[in-house]
Amino acid sequence: MPEQRRLGEMLIERHILSAADLQGALQQQKQTGQRLGEILQQQGLISEEQLLRFLEEQLGVTRVSLAEIEPAEEALDLLPSQVARRYQVMPLEKKGDRLVVATADPLNLAAMDEIFVSTGLMASPVLALQGEIRRAIDKYYSTPAVFPAAPEAGATTADAEPAAADEGPVARLVDSILERAIAAGASDIHITPQEKTLEVRFRIDGILQDDLALPRANHGPVITRLKVMARLDIAEHRLPQDGRIQLKLNGGAPVDVRVATMPTVWGEKVDCRVLDPRQGVWDLDKLGFSPGNLERFKRLISRPYGLVLVTGPTGSGKTTTLYAALNYINDRRRNIVTLEDPVEYLLPGISQTAINPRAGLTFSSGLRALLRQDPNVIMVGEIRDQETAAMAVRAAVTGHLVFSTLHTSDAPGALTRLIEMGVDPYLVAAAVTGVVSQRLVRVICPECSEWYTPGDEFPEGRVLNLLPGTPLRRGRGCPSCRHTGYRGRKGVHEVMSVTPAIRRLVEMQAGPDEIRQAARAEGMISLEKDARELVLDGITSVAEVIQLIANDF
Repeated sequence: MPEQRRLGEMLIERHILSAADLQGALQQQKQTGQRLGEILQQQGLISEEQLLRFLEEQLGVTRVSLAEIEPAEEALDLLPSQVARRYQVMPLEKKGDRLVVATADPLNLAAMDEIFVSTGLMASPVLALQGEIRRAIDKYYSTPAVFPAAPEAGATTADAEPAAADEGPVARLVDSILERAIAAGASDIHITPQEKTLEVRFRIDGILQDDLALPRANHGPVITRLKVMARLDIAEHRLPQDGRIQLKLNGGAPVDVRVATMPTVWGEKVDCRVLDPRQGVWDLDKLGFSPGNLERFKRLISRPYGLVLVTGPTGSGKTTTLYAALNYINDRRRNIVTLEDPVEYLLPGISQTAINPRAGLTFSSGLRALLRQDPNVIMVGEIRDQETAAMAVRAAVTGHLVFSTLHTSDAPGALTRLIEMGVDPYLVAAAVTGVVSQRLVRVICPECSEWYTPGDEFPEGRVLNLLPGTPLRRGRGCPSCRHTGYRGRKGVHEVMSVTPAIRRLVEMQAGPDEIRQAARAEGMISLEKDARELVLDGITSVAEVIQLIANDF
């Protein structure tokens, strides 16, 4: 960019930068797309204070000290905290059709465009240190949200909702809900209208927990605000919609929030799925596999070909396990491709594709196309129909390693399920090399845990064959775990390798009970037994495992 070349020339003229330093920084800029000033700071060639002085001279932008400025309340109400935090800008005052904002990067056109979209005002940047901006955002956007008043008599819902959604208090309320959910480690945020209230609940460790009960008047403005952030049609209330919000927390990586609306009898409901990349792709060693199960699973995914399936109900962590498996085998020698619905986390070095049924890209059509990409390893997010099942099996028997998921209650049931979907038994026997069935159980909170010894009256223990007097652990409940006694979850698994004996049973179309008996005879540990070991180790509670057994067995 011409401006960047002039900046470099100015720095050379003042003997702050050498020609060689500038050339190296420009070369890095071509590779990374970063701004020149940012690169020079990273390399320690110029301080932020020096950079701001030169930008002030170069661009004619005023320099300010935020420690000496009190932002106008009107400006704070105009710019949502989500935008301020994402782009690290601080609104100061409204001047006619412009909003004066403090920034350390006045050349960030994306930030200026977003300010215009959010406020309808042109951004007028002034320069300030990044640290001052962060502190100002934390200080002035920490004000508790103020709920909007109910619409005045005679005003229509359509009139009231867009107007209220643009108000600062509503924007702050929505930002507060999102930020609080992310801080609590919620996987989902449910915003549900009732007859007289608007309920906000977080799903934490698989359990929905109440967070807020707002006056019904908040429904329209809050839903509309979320729609605006997710770029959905605010005028459409009758049909479901899907969108995405990207948030940037203080000093952290962006957090994606998938937004899905659904009409109900009391108005639109919204579910926000939180995809926090700070959690990263898990290592296999951290998924809760017992040592024996982990070794068996690693052998399955290290083979050059075959179909490896992960089964379990929705929300049992199947995709997380597949991501960890791909991460484990990922190296430069293999071409690894995925087909997902949707792509939840980006995996370096792997080609990932999201299905798009409206455009004709389904699991089956996408898998057909992936096979023409010279793949070594293919991950298909889910086998939902006969065509996808048949193609995944054929890919596995023709020399590809294929990972996918199925909705079955246990590992042996996956083999019979493929046959029920119309795949020939001999192909199932030849293709499937292993199946993992898994569940998630809550982990006892380490902050409030205690050991105890149950007495003779211990009917729950009989379900798990636990003797009276067996030391067990439980959580009392504390602020750290939101008084639930649990914090975090851990996997419970059964790992079945398809041995020659099991293949013969599949070819004979034996039932899942016969396959299960054969698998256990060859060393498969059941879900129930794996969960029992977690109880004895003090990782989870008897009540949690009994709930698992009640749901599945």
